[in-house]
Amino acid sequence: MSKQELLNFLDITRLSGEIEIKEIALDIKKDSISALAVSSNRVVALKGTLKGKFDDLGVIGIGDTQGFIDVVSLFKSEIDITLNKNKLTLKEGTLKANTTLKSSQYVNNGIPEDKFNQLYTKVTTEGKPFVLEIENLKKIVDYLATIKSTEIEFSGKKDAISINAKNVNDDITDDLPIKFDGEFSIKLGKAILEVLSVMNEKVTITAKEPNPVLINLKKDSMEINLLVAPLKA
Repeated sequence: MSKQELLNFLDITRLSGEIEIKEIALDIKKDSISALAVSSNRVVALKGTLKGKFDDLGVIGIGDTQGFIDVVSLFKSEIDITLNKNKLTLKEGTLKANTTLKSSQYVNNGIPEDKFNQLYTKVTTEGKPFVLEIENLKKIVDYLATIKSTEIEFSGKKDAISINAKNVNDDITDDLPIKFDGEFSIKLGKAILEVLSVMNEKVTITAKEPNPVLINLKKDSMEINLLVAPLKA
């Protein structure tokens, strides 16, 4: 198993801040690793898949996502992962690490896959997508982080996506030259900053009020879909 691919997958599915996924159930099959989780504040739900060749380990519970990431980070390139009862063993050359797993039934941040799929279908059917290239993504993250924005309004019309980031005293507005077919306007809380800040590639965003906003990251063998709840009017 590629250390870097696994790390990239875990770093994004962990998220950060108030929406951090502190524990996670991973379904490890021969051809994929998948995750399905919702943040503790119920604002963000995610479904992620990493394609590759793995041992068929089934569903395992990681009780400390960041701790597991720290362990994976110790390895250099290719990791051999095996399961023995409630112990996950990671090995590369002479380096070996054992991680005690948590029973997946006690990982309490899951979301039924059919519910996620229903929301995903509704968003993709009713909304129109646009691509947020990495330079524009970083620009938005900078705007939000600079004023510690608690609210951001996205609106789309013809050839521009407009943003209006706010806190109690300040606001930042900008029009990004992004092609968009249709119109929308939606307000999001600071969770959108915590989502976008972990992205390291362009993303596709689909938005149509009052549905959640869909953020799709597809890179090489990895695909992650995140649904972010809008602020109530």
